Amino acid sequence: MNSTTLGLRQSGLPHLFARRSAYDWAFALLLVAGGLYAFSRYGAAMDIYEKAILLGALPVGLALGWSWGSLRTLMLAVSAASLLAIGLYGQAIDAYGADLAKGENGFHHSAAFTLQNFHEPIMMTDKNSRILQETCVDCHGALMHDQLAGAEVRCVHCHRSVGHGPMTGMGRNQ
Repeated sequence: MNSTTLGLRQSGLPHLFARRSAYDWAFALLLVAGGLYAFSRYGAAMDIYEKAILLGALPVGLALGWSWGSLRTLMLAVSAASLLAIGLYGQAIDAYGADLAKGENGFHHSAAFTLQNFHEPIMMTDKNSRILQETCVDCHGALMHDQLAGAEVRCVHCHRSVGHGPMTGMGRNQ
């Protein structure tokens, strides 16, 4: 064997990168660009676990897409449909983030109840409290100006049943 017959496999490097088509590289570029865009756009709203999932999903998605061509095509189609849905949904989003918060809360509620790892009684997060306060003040600010101006009145005081209805059962405030 001379130096001209020494291939990538014999030098210890796998053929993983050597036999990739332009479609493979375009898929990789789209995947990485999309993941980095999502991280830069929404990273401030993510906790450490969500950031780890996003960054860990990139190499896994790349390996799956490169291993199975039909899965790569499916991933691209689902991504395109998701971007279309986000574009349509973004036309009617509110100014406070409540619409996006509903989806996040639905996901976190489902996970918490499935895994049975939720705090009892269930409490509002700081983010949801801010959204409620901003929405309430925007809606009722003129009517409640005197009450809101002098004291630290939280809108949740008047709207305790918003979201889940009247508090009953184990989560009821005593």
